Order: sequence, then C-alpha cells, then structure tokens
Amino acid sequence: MAQLLELGDGRFRLEGELNLHTVANLARESRRLFPRRRDQATPEPALLELDLAGVTQARSAAVALMLDWLARANSRGSQLRIINWPESMVRIAKFSNLAELLEFPKSPGETGPAGA
Repeated sequence: MAQLLELGDGRFRLEGELNLHTVANLARESRRLFPRRRDQATPEPALLELDLAGVTQARSAAVALMLDWLARANSRGSQLRIINWPESMVRIAKFSNLAELLEFPKSPGETGPAGA
C-alpha cells in the first residue's frame, strides 16, 4: 500500500511500497498534487515539493511515476522538487539512463534530484 500525504504549502510526502499496482492508484490520485493552473498574473511558477523518505520499497514503475509527475508539473507551469530519493530508485534511474533527466545530486549528502 502507498499513500500521498498533503502536508500543506505545496509540500507532499509519499509513503509505502511503490510497485505496479500502487503506482497505478497513485497516478489516479495525484490530481491534487498539481493545481489546475496557477494565477496567470503570477510570474513565478508554483513550487511543489515531494518527499520520498517514507517510501519503503520501489520498483521501476515508481521512477516512471516520478517522470510523469515532473512532466505534469512542468506542463501546468509548476516546478516539482523531489527530495530524499530511496537508493533503489536512484539505482533504477541510473541503470535506465534517466539520472541526468531527473537531475540527481552529485554527492551522497544532497537530498535528491530537483525537477523542472
């Protein structure tokens, strides 16, 4: 089971196991993560933060979901910053040559990739 928790001020936390079944449910549930369209008068993009520290297990579908969410945020004029990536997702992304696209940190002490 996995759940997307809204913490307020554009911050979210993902918890649980991310596999093919839970990712499909999260994809449907994720509408609230991305506002329809920010105020057109505001020049700055809406900043969203997604914390993955609560992810206990992740498969390749989880990386695909993050790519989808980054693309959705970008298409809606928002910026999604993803922090605390689980090591399993980092390995999958690097193996799939997606690490550069996800902007992974250069050193282990950093919190994780930032999306745009």
